[in-house]
Amino acid sequence: MPICSTCTSAITSKTPGLPCSGSCEKYFHGKCVGLSGQDVGRLIMPGALWNCADCRSVSQKRASLLAAGNDDEIEGECSISSMSILKEIQTEMKAFNSKYDTILESVNFCSNQITTFERLLSELNKRMTTIEKLSKENADLKVMVGQLTTRIDNIEQQARLNNIEIQGVPEKSNENIIQILEHIGQHIQCTISPSNVNSTHRVAHSTQSEKPKSIIVKFHSKVKRDEILAAAKIKRLSYSDKSQPGLVIENISRGLFINEHLTTNTKLLLKKAKDMSKSNNYKFVWVRNGGVFARKNERSKVLRIVNEKLIEIIIKKKVPNDVKLSENVRRMIEGGDNCEFFDSISDSQPFDITNKLTITNLKCEIKCKDTEIDCLQRLNSELVRSITDKETIISLLNSDIQNRNRPSGERKQHYNVATLTNSTRASVISKPQTESKKNYSTIASKQSITVEQVSESINQAGTSKQNQHLVQPNEHNVTPVVTPWTTVNHRKKRSELLVGTNSLSNSSLKGIPKTMVLHVSRLNPNTTTEDLKSFLKPNFPEVVCENWKSIVPEIYALFKVTIYDKNSQKAMESSVWPEDAHVQRFFFSKRTWKL
Repeated sequence: MPICSTCTSAITSKTPGLPCSGSCEKYFHGKCVGLSGQDVGRLIMPGALWNCADCRSVSQKRASLLAAGNDDEIEGECSISSMSILKEIQTEMKAFNSKYDTILESVNFCSNQITTFERLLSELNKRMTTIEKLSKENADLKVMVGQLTTRIDNIEQQARLNNIEIQGVPEKSNENIIQILEHIGQHIQCTISPSNVNSTHRVAHSTQSEKPKSIIVKFHSKVKRDEILAAAKIKRLSYSDKSQPGLVIENISRGLFINEHLTTNTKLLLKKAKDMSKSNNYKFVWVRNGGVFARKNERSKVLRIVNEKLIEIIIKKKVPNDVKLSENVRRMIEGGDNCEFFDSISDSQPFDITNKLTITNLKCEIKCKDTEIDCLQRLNSELVRSITDKETIISLLNSDIQNRNRPSGERKQHYNVATLTNSTRASVISKPQTESKKNYSTIASKQSITVEQVSESINQAGTSKQNQHLVQPNEHNVTPVVTPWTTVNHRKKRSELLVGTNSLSNSSLKGIPKTMVLHVSRLNPNTTTEDLKSFLKPNFPEVVCENWKSIVPEIYALFKVTIYDKNSQKAMESSVWPEDAHVQRFFFSKRTWKL
């Protein structure tokens, strides 16, 4: 076991040590020579050398003795080599500095280029965003323009619903179109009087043509227009010479045509549909109420054509590329003549509803027609009831006048009145006023016959007494007719009320008038609340109009109109409402008028 030369203690694993690599070859503890355990571990590794302090001092003395004799020679050699090395170093440093400057310039240039590239990239991204936004706006505007164009065309066509277009009438100086219309009416066996005509004029052709200008006639009603069109068609079919292109009227025209007044777009659509139908074996293509229809034969379905895409789909059985639909539907359409027509086609532009073929429009039209039929039935029943009530009142007045013309002793106290509409007799024995279900003053007010008018008729019959009753009461019949009270039904209970009429100019005390709500429908889709309000203001100063949600806003508009209940009789006059508008009670389906 080695012994430490410093502390003379044994070197163990707990107190490690290391040998000297010098000439003494002694052992020392690591802590005795100022080495840590990690240093001792590294120095005892193979190849490591460590000298103690004594051996290190001996080697330094020997080195100094050897170097003292050759200092002059070494110094000379070192100075020469140092100068050459220094020059080489300086030369290399200059080259290095030059390269460094070049590299620095390149780095700065690249940095500037990167900055410029980033700025350009940012601007490019902004422009791309702007382009995408403008592209989307452009697509939306195209859709909007298409919708507006279709809507304007529909409005123009709707404005021409009462018009006919007469072609083939030569122009003459100082011509009288009304007389021409009368001659045409005599020829087609349909009377056309000046009172039926609203306006007439000639229109020029869109292209240079030698044909005479067409005559446009606007009638007061669509019924008269349809009657003339039907009569002209019947007359044309009655000709034995089927090759005759039009009507032949002496002193008027040798080839006259009477058609609906169509817009330019509808005429072009009709022309294209006819041209394609000839080459695709479609037997019927016609126009009705401004719409273009097609039918392949007598047993096939009637199809409506609203744009050129549908012409290709329906007649040519070829789907345009910009129309999106499934492959099955595409194969079904383009498969042949025996394929059934598809349910729906969606255009590439999602908001263009004019290119959609769905059964929704058909259902809507059917529902509208059912509503119109229901309204007409209710109006018919209301008119029958009105006629019955008026005839009852007239019968009562005649009986009362006859009774009053008799001497006072011969006057009857009680009598029955038979209605004029049927053979049944209605006993006019009224209950007391609090239980009267239908007194004659209420009937008169419903049918625009006031109590004052009834009293005036009675007074003109020969009586000078005031406040007489329509029915002379007996001990079982006490029902005064002229009364300020009005029967009001409220929750199945009947109570009596009095409506005040004292309106002093210097008093601000007054009641709140009762209002009624009307439902006005089938107006032009571009009608606004301000337009309707300004139209109704002269007849109803208190009118309030609200736009109501329509199922098909592109076809017609709905409005909720609020007026005073005292103006209900005026509201039943068709002259105060727009032409062809439908008016009905909003929450109660009691009355419906087509104006």
